[in-house]
Parts: sequence; structure tokens; C-alpha cells
Amino acid sequence: MKNDIRMRGFVKRHDIDQVLDILKKRLGKTDKIKINFGDSFGFVLAEDIVSDINVPSFRKSTMDGYALRAKYTFGASLTNMLELKMIGTQHVGENKDFVLGDNECVRIKTGASIPKNADAVLMAEYTEKIKNRIKITGSVSPGKNVSQIGEDVKKGEKIFKKYHRIRPQDIGVLASIRENKIDVYRKPTIALIVTGDEIVDLNKKPEKGKIVDSISPMLKALAKKYGYELKFKGILKDSKKIIKEKITECNEDIILVTGATSVGETDIIPYIVSEIGELIVHGITMRPGSPMGLGFIKNKPIFLLPGHPVAAMICFDRFVYSALLIMQNLKPDLPYKKVKGILTRKVASALGRTDFARVKFANGKIQPIRISGSSILTTMTKSDGFIIIDKNTEGLDEESKVEVYLYE
Repeated sequence: MKNDIRMRGFVKRHDIDQVLDILKKRLGKTDKIKINFGDSFGFVLAEDIVSDINVPSFRKSTMDGYALRAKYTFGASLTNMLELKMIGTQHVGENKDFVLGDNECVRIKTGASIPKNADAVLMAEYTEKIKNRIKITGSVSPGKNVSQIGEDVKKGEKIFKKYHRIRPQDIGVLASIRENKIDVYRKPTIALIVTGDEIVDLNKKPEKGKIVDSISPMLKALAKKYGYELKFKGILKDSKKIIKEKITECNEDIILVTGATSVGETDIIPYIVSEIGELIVHGITMRPGSPMGLGFIKNKPIFLLPGHPVAAMICFDRFVYSALLIMQNLKPDLPYKKVKGILTRKVASALGRTDFARVKFANGKIQPIRISGSSILTTMTKSDGFIIIDKNTEGLDEESKVEVYLYE
């Protein structure tokens, strides 16, 4: 029966891959929206981007110097200076219709349009100007210091594929091809509910036995770092009625509830989720984070995050972030850079459980801090990242070469 669910304990613990598979199968994709390219950072393309123009659309100089025909520079040196006649200056944004004759050149600025019959630009450093004539001390080959039409982007070229996640440099390319409006997948929104009679807002002076809420500001900052909006719904007492009402009021794409997720008498969240939706996962073979749960309410995922901040953060990174990616047609992954290093000492674990061990990392050496202690949040600030100990091992030996996920 549903009202027995929290007192049954962890009847079946899921491993991490099983939870990720459930997310892949059950999560729907966000709808497509059209946005201005300048606001597209972090969004995922819902269309291929094909350029309608050449970039650049004209031949331009990549140097300050003189536009000329390369053949008239051949043989020039400090001991054999050649002389050319300067017939004008081409500034950036101008389009003077210069036509070069024999042994003629045009003074030109970086980014300015090259005369039609010029085929190179000689850097100013290799010249000496005397009135309207220049003496040159070096030669250039045809095409040197000239950006050709379509050299950066060719008309009809596919610039970005559908499902590409927009980076800052991509926005620059979108601007250059004049792609003002683009179709993207909407970023999922997140609701966060913190529960617990013992939890108080940081603006209130905690009484004895009370704990200041550190999870909501931490998770809100994490979501912001990854480019998502998290709406904090408040700190709720351990009341089935109040928590149930707040959950059902949430209109966001993903719901997070922290605390009361384990199997004690006051851990009521699994019961609530089972009553108003489906509780698919309760208990995971990982440390920290073993009490985490996953359910669905009207096809929306609800994550039951542990009340300890370290466990909550690791579960957010491993599962909630993956859900955000999946809902935008991206591959689930951890949001951290990986590097390899050597363990300075042995780290014990247990078969059948995946451990996330906090570590210090410097000069290629990995110093474990601890695996357990999910309520000790300072272990996250004192660590440089974490290593993952696979469920199929009983730990890692000293001098083992492993990957470190670095906090940035």
C-alpha cells in the first residue's frame, strides 16, 4: 500500500546508470521557441543554421600597409629597394574604386576593401614613404595578407547543426552571418522546496536545535552557473498537507524537494510523491546521496534530494543536471572538466556502491579528503574536485591513475 512506502525502507536500490536510463526514457523535451541570437548563450539549437551570405562579402586587408600587385615586390630587399607610386588611401568602410597601374599601390587599413586588381598587401613595416611614393624593402606572394570572399563562411555552408549548444564565440558567428532570430529549445525551469522543522531562513536567528538553510542558496547558485532558472518555493514544515499543496502548485518543468527523503518516521516525501504521482526510485547505490529518490507527477520529474548539503549538491550535479540536458536533446553528463592524476594514498570503498570522493589536486597528485560526511559542507570548499570510485571495485590503490572532476 502507498502509505507503507517510507517504512518499507529501501526495498530496491537503483544504481546510477539505471536512474539515468529512466530519465532518458521518461523525460519529455522542452518546446521550441524563437529568440534573438544575442540572447542565445547556453541554448540548444532546434534547427540547422545555414549561411545565406559569404563572410567576408568582399576581399579585405588583414594588415595595415599597401595593397598592390605582388609581382612588383619580387626581389625587394634592404640592399635592393624598389619604388612604387601611391595613388590613394582606402579606409575601413570606404569603397573607392581604385584600379592599379604598373608599379602602383594604395595605402590601406586593416579590414578595408582591397582594390579589384590588387592581389596582396605589403606590411607598412617593409616600406618607407616619401611624399606620394614608397620604397619597399621586402616582397610578398600573391594572396598574402588578404582575406578572400567567403574565407570565413561560404554562402550555403552549414555553420551549426541542430542540437548544438550555443557558446559565446558562436554568437559572434551568428552576428557575422546576420542570423538575427533562431529556433532553440526552451531551457527547463526548476522549482525547489526545502523541508524540515529544524530548517530556518538565514535571516532568522537559529534557536538551539535549528539549522540555517544552506541548500537553497547553494542549489540556486549551481543552477545559475549552468544557465538555468531556479525558483525557490520556501522552507516548509514537515506537514504532509502543506508539502503536498506546495508540490501540486509548482508549474516548473522540474521539481526538487530536499529533506525527509529517507526511511524514518518523519521522512514523508516518498509517501507524498507515491500518493500524488509515481515514486520510481527510492534509494541509490552511491555515497553520498543514497537516500535520493525520483518520481513523476503528471509526467514531470520530481527529485527527492537528501537534506545534507554535500549529498544534495552531488545528486544535483549527477541527476538534475543530466535531466536538464536530456530535456534539451543533449547527452547527460557531469558539468565538470576532467583531468588525470595519481592517488597519494589508498581509498577504500564497497562493492556494489559508487563513491564520490572529495579530493585535493595539485601538480598531478590526488589527495583524498573523505568519502563520507555528507553534512560537512566545508569539505566541498576545501576540495578541488572529486573522483568516482566504480561500484565494481572495493576501492583504489595508492599510485592509481584516475580522473578528477574539477570544481571551477
